[in-house]
Amino acid sequence: MDVNKIKLTKHSAQRVRERLKAKSGEELKVIKDLLKNSTYMGVGCDEKGAKCYLYINGKVRIMADNDSWIRTVIVESNVNYPLKEKLTEIWYKEIRKLNRKIKTREKYVKDFELNANIELAELKLRLHKTKSTSVKFACEARIKAITEAVRNYNREIVEYYRENYKIVKHYQRAL
Repeated sequence: MDVNKIKLTKHSAQRVRERLKAKSGEELKVIKDLLKNSTYMGVGCDEKGAKCYLYINGKVRIMADNDSWIRTVIVESNVNYPLKEKLTEIWYKEIRKLNRKIKTREKYVKDFELNANIELAELKLRLHKTKSTSVKFACEARIKAITEAVRNYNREIVEYYRENYKIVKHYQRAL
């Protein structure tokens, strides 16, 4: 993410003032400084299902969307208990595992979509050229099956993002 292109919504600017004790007008500078030294943790989604990128800098968690808008700023509490390190370790493993799953699934779906687009083009051409009603029905059925398969794959990826968000949300509640 390009730190120079970051934008804050009114809500996130208010959260930065409240949670990070930033002065009015300095919210963007504070976020930029935090993001320069933060670690990218992976992709998740917010409560509405929108894709977000998670960055961590010490006790501060920042969620940003792909248009460089900062969505949420979360600060961990100073409570330190024995399970905290173990929870953090498990959480990092789960997030990494889920991000790898998402990445491989997205790659597979992209390959499938590209091959499906080729087949769809051939089927549409055949549908256009043929006079046989049985061939037309067969082409239409195959086109419908391909588009439904693509839709199902995309739903599956959205479910992975939602699962990722749930893990992030529960981890933040646990701390």
